[in-house]
Amino acid sequence: GGLKSAGPDAGDPEGGGLKSAGPDAGDPEGGGLEAACDRAADALARLRASGNESDLGAALFAVVQAARLVPCDPESALRTEAKRFEQQFRAAEARLTAVPRCRSPYPLAPRKRRT
Repeated sequence: GGLKSAGPDAGDPEGGGLKSAGPDAGDPEGGGLEAACDRAADALARLRASGNESDLGAALFAVVQAARLVPCDPESALRTEAKRFEQQFRAAEARLTAVPRCRSPYPLAPRKRRT
């Protein structure tokens, strides 16, 4: 499922959809995975400095471009990471709810001295 990089049969309804034109077809700027990761790091650095929507879009696009060069299913990788994050969040939540709570609204209230 999903679109592949445009190749010689792109747009050919009889050709079975869009096809890859080669090993770096998902990297229009060239340079392979290392260069794509460098571009993603640069885009993330710009996002960190600016915090604006345009740089967020550029960072997301750069990461997607790098993901297209990795020989795995990016959707599956994202689902796996989301599941791992949810498990960690639920474990932290369980630890917080397991902490015994003091019943006094003033747990550190000074004791009265006897005279």
